[in-house]
Amino acid sequence: MEFTADPDAAEFAANALPLLRRDPVANNVVTSLALAHAQGQLPADPANRWIRITDAGELVGVAAWIPPRGPVLSTMEPDAAAALADHLSTADVGTVAGPAASSDAFARRYAVQTGARPEIGLDLVVYRLGELRRPAGVPGELREAGPRDRELLVEWLYRFAVDAIPHQAPADPTPIVDGRLRAGGQIWIWEAHGAPACCVLAASAVEGVTRLSHAYTPPELRGKGFGAAAVAGSAEALRRRGAAVMLNADVHNPITNRIYRRMGFEAVGRAREWALRPVSRDDG
Repeated sequence: MEFTADPDAAEFAANALPLLRRDPVANNVVTSLALAHAQGQLPADPANRWIRITDAGELVGVAAWIPPRGPVLSTMEPDAAAALADHLSTADVGTVAGPAASSDAFARRYAVQTGARPEIGLDLVVYRLGELRRPAGVPGELREAGPRDRELLVEWLYRFAVDAIPHQAPADPTPIVDGRLRAGGQIWIWEAHGAPACCVLAASAVEGVTRLSHAYTPPELRGKGFGAAAVAGSAEALRRRGAAVMLNADVHNPITNRIYRRMGFEAVGRAREWALRPVSRDDG
């Protein structure tokens, strides 16, 4: 196996997209990361690493490493993921994420090479929308977010990270909010009784597939159907643009999974993020 670090997201995207497009659902996270940086939605940073894996000259996998988050992997064979773990074994990656087969193989090998303790941080069901069934009787309406929502969205996305990704220190969501507001058509708000009640984000389309994420409802407004209405409404809006719609859901949240299935989302795969905690002296 050989490893090539591209100098920036634009060159990485140009080189990696032929592989990533083979499975636009399983590869959606790493692809949308690359495109968001390549298109200037997210700021360039010399600490970012864009890695391609080749075997006998053939591209067999890629990874985007955007600190403070660890590498995000594409689909690849387990031996390629293990070889990447060997290649990065001198670095403290912190986490690794991607399709379950890729991230599992990386985590196992990295633990052997470094003594790190792998712990599942996120265990996700990958869903693709079939026939949409919108929830009925939810008060309010969907609207696209705008500049006036910026401060609220930054607060909500920060709180989303604290709730949904507790194994990671929450990063400043301002660049995500600003980039998607500039792009337009990538953040929706469900407004009920004259006030925002929930937000949903959408990534840039990849081969006609768009991923919904960051569906956040403040605790005091939960249980009223606002989140389901926002997801269904934004999915309908994306379909009118000709996009297929996907999302990821925590396998350990039966309520959310039940709601998504009721809306017409169909499970098509699994993804995982592993926390790779170095063993300290106190761990013995």
